[in-house]
Amino acid sequence: VSTISDFDTASNTVIGGFDVVGDGYDIVESDNNSVLSYDSATDGDIVLNDNSTSAVSIGFRCKVIQVNDGLVTFQTSGSATLKSLNGAVETFGEGSMVDVIKISTNGWLISGDIQ
Repeated sequence: VSTISDFDTASNTVIGGFDVVGDGYDIVESDNNSVLSYDSATDGDIVLNDNSTSAVSIGFRCKVIQVNDGLVTFQTSGSATLKSLNGAVETFGEGSMVDVIKISTNGWLISGDIQ
């Protein structure tokens, strides 16, 4: 990477995807092995759906990073469940990174910079 403007292209080659997402974004199968960037000054949600709404394979993984002031809250829909240490579901602040893993048909796990 020769300049910062090459970052998106270079990261897509290395990690399989780098996408900017907004409030209310639903995680989908094509996000597997990607980095999702939440770049907003206001707080927002990322939704982890149950399998009937959005079929995502068990073992799916992606990372979510908060690159601005807006905190990210992880929510579920339908019968999906979410596990995390101490029930944490929100990023700490700018620079936070969260691992998202599909652990069962309707089960998700998040870990990282969450409170």
